[in-house]
Amino acid sequence: MRQVTQVGFSYMPIIKKRLTDAAVDKLPFESGKQVEYQDTDDKFIRLIVGAGSKSWIARASYMGNRKYTTVGQYPLMLAKEASDAARAACRHFEEHGVWPGVVKREATLRNALDAYSVQQQVNKRKEATIAKYRRTIELWFSDWFDMPLSSITRAMLDHRQLAIETRKGLPRGVGVRTGNAKEGPAPEAAKMAMTQFKAVFNYACIIYPDANLNPVVVKKLVGAKKKSGKQIIATQDVYARLWTYITEQRSPVRAAYLAMKLYTGLRKPSLSQLQWSDVDMSGGVIHVRNSKRDVPFNIPITKQMAAILALLPRTDSPWVFPSNHNPSGHLVTEEGTGMPSNPHDFRRLWATAAKKAGVPDYERHVLGNWVVENEEAAGYLQDMWDDLVVAQQAISDWIDKQTGAAPIKALAESNW
Repeated sequence: MRQVTQVGFSYMPIIKKRLTDAAVDKLPFESGKQVEYQDTDDKFIRLIVGAGSKSWIARASYMGNRKYTTVGQYPLMLAKEASDAARAACRHFEEHGVWPGVVKREATLRNALDAYSVQQQVNKRKEATIAKYRRTIELWFSDWFDMPLSSITRAMLDHRQLAIETRKGLPRGVGVRTGNAKEGPAPEAAKMAMTQFKAVFNYACIIYPDANLNPVVVKKLVGAKKKSGKQIIATQDVYARLWTYITEQRSPVRAAYLAMKLYTGLRKPSLSQLQWSDVDMSGGVIHVRNSKRDVPFNIPITKQMAAILALLPRTDSPWVFPSNHNPSGHLVTEEGTGMPSNPHDFRRLWATAAKKAGVPDYERHVLGNWVVENEEAAGYLQDMWDDLVVAQQAISDWIDKQTGAAPIKALAESNW
């Protein structure tokens, strides 16, 4: 780090760093000072970080002197656009001796969505999930992309939600999918669209303090409510009926998959894409590679899980739950005729079992792969493997009591 004198700026430290969106997002604001970051790969662009702002700076040389100008603010302007703007500004300055006029950018839905996507990447959200969120916003709000967020009203949102639900009154080009997607009424699509819009808008309220955004616009937005679907109340009868449904499956792979889903509480991609190389029966560990947060984690194998896995036929397939009907080679579809609940209810029932079994909050969050706010405690619990083993076994034992006598025996005697 070195001290330099700059035209237009006071003394400040300079740090060389690759200025990607993810890197800039992580940089802390500086209290009582400014810090300049110089991009290691781009000589034209710099970043000045102060108490509450991150400003993109272009630097040019003219008649032996260094000149600086602000080209934009992060995250209103992301790294790639800032680099292009800085290069254009520097070319103009070197040709004409003056900086070009810098147009003030507004907080638009497009800018907010770009910034929100970067923030999700920093938070290690899976790329497929981020892409899904973007597609939802692009599908239902494309006509609002270049509007200032401050001009979007609650009345506009209510009208758009109704239009999505009924597929009546949508502007031309909005809500048009490619392929063979259904074009009928879409109440669930409306809820998803409003939920994603609310997330982007609330993030914009944080990062654009000068944009005069009113969070009341999206407060209690209908789409932000949790959907009910076929959500069920976790009673003893529900566990028993679900287990009966599992044991009546004709396919041993599907029956074992559903049973493991109940005992592990794993999400669909995490369990369906499980490979035998990730299952250590002797060590009593399942290594889950495909997680919602894209961070692998381990869960203990209980006695019940071991018995289920032992019943699975071993083939040449690397997948624990193989399928000859899917190009991926593994089981994908979990819905079936007569299922007494929706697929995600397996995870809800597992979480209920964990609570009823008296599993402490931190162990429950680690086993369920939920975000633990106290990261220090979360890391500590990850090292307490024996405690996680006891907690997972307690959950499986509690589920056993709800499903009736000898549930594993019932699985072994099911009609395969």
